[in-house]
Amino acid sequence: MKRLSSLMIFLLSFTFANESTYTSIADKDCKTTEVFKSNMGASQRCEEFELFEPEIIDSDARMSITIHRRGIAYPQRYASSVGASFSSLGSKIEWRYAKDESYDHHAFIARVNFSVEDEHVPSGFKEVSKLAVSKIDTHTICVVGVIPPQKNQNVLAREMADKAKTMSCLIAQENTRERALQTVLKNHEELSNSAKTQKEFNYLRDMGPLEHTLRLLKEPSFPVWRVRMRLYPVMSEKFSGQLGGYRVVVDRINLSYALHDSLIEQYGIKNVDPTLKNTEPSESYTLEYMILRRPALLMEESLDLSYDVYLENEACGLQKSCTQLQENVGGDWGKASSITLSKAPWESKVNTFPAMLRALEVKAGWLENDVWSAQEIPEGMNEKKLWVEIVIENHGGNGGGYSMLWQDLVSDDSIAKTLYSIYYDEATQNAQADLSSAVLCGRGENTSKPTQMCR
Repeated sequence: MKRLSSLMIFLLSFTFANESTYTSIADKDCKTTEVFKSNMGASQRCEEFELFEPEIIDSDARMSITIHRRGIAYPQRYASSVGASFSSLGSKIEWRYAKDESYDHHAFIARVNFSVEDEHVPSGFKEVSKLAVSKIDTHTICVVGVIPPQKNQNVLAREMADKAKTMSCLIAQENTRERALQTVLKNHEELSNSAKTQKEFNYLRDMGPLEHTLRLLKEPSFPVWRVRMRLYPVMSEKFSGQLGGYRVVVDRINLSYALHDSLIEQYGIKNVDPTLKNTEPSESYTLEYMILRRPALLMEESLDLSYDVYLENEACGLQKSCTQLQENVGGDWGKASSITLSKAPWESKVNTFPAMLRALEVKAGWLENDVWSAQEIPEGMNEKKLWVEIVIENHGGNGGGYSMLWQDLVSDDSIAKTLYSIYYDEATQNAQADLSSAVLCGRGENTSKPTQMCR
């Protein structure tokens, strides 16, 4: 038998260097999670594969895929990157990875079927089936190329997938994410360098992760918005599962178009400001903090910051509906009191949101003597369970005021939970606010109090 030449061995090894796994995105294997307004489509979550969970978006008779990885969403936007015609998806996703290394995926392939006008067929339309190739790397998952119908279409798609990491996104994602990351780090550096006195240093050291996050992330550019901050505990394996840090997840949600539609229904389109029809994308950030003595410091080395751009129908993140604007919450509210908002030692005037937050932290017992205090972790709480939730809203139609709600959440809904609320009227240009508190969840079998906010 003749020996194979070195070149042939190289070619054979290259041919079989990568392999595929297939997962289903067929209707029968996916679960509907949301039906869009006016029944104009729906979203479905499908079979997970390793770190990836595909979500199928069917909107306006066009279908696309959003890949979720470690809580970050990566929309593929097939209508923009592959084709704008009415479309449907194939029944499976093909994941590509190096042979014997199924944990290290570098691309995936999905079939997108388009309905294209053709006067030569009786129906007037014909189906054109393309293969969309998306690369997977540390920072992004995005479409890098499209293989049109042709001989060996699948083979060509795999060849493109196996070199996808060297290709650019058809619609850039990583630049947006990198820009957001650099903005946060720049703000963090400016904040860290602002201490000129011992008093200022003590303030920075003791402010805690929630105020730190609010100072890093500026006010949204949307005309009408909602900001949701969620605090999770991070446990330390080194110190026997004790509290080792915090994870703060922030959603800055554009409510402009939701308010626009709501006002049109009430007052008619002629009486509504057209600039409220704002379709800027929502944003989502994840910031990790560590505990070092008392301060909560941003972990820049392992910073997990995501900048997620959502389609309009996804813009509410975890909210059930954008059109469901914040309503007054019932409960046994305490007597409102007027308080003075404090400012940081280096500030010449009150920074509205951090100041409101500090007032609520004091009321909730998380800030004592101007020092962030790590609370005792409720029994059953873990890194996946929400500990504190804060909702901030602007009220553009009410004199430019802001409201902030604070909720302490516990792992067992049978235990009482406290909600605090604060309102700041910016139009009066003073630092006065009303503060109220209420218990929204009764203990045990007590059903006499509202439970609509319970989790």
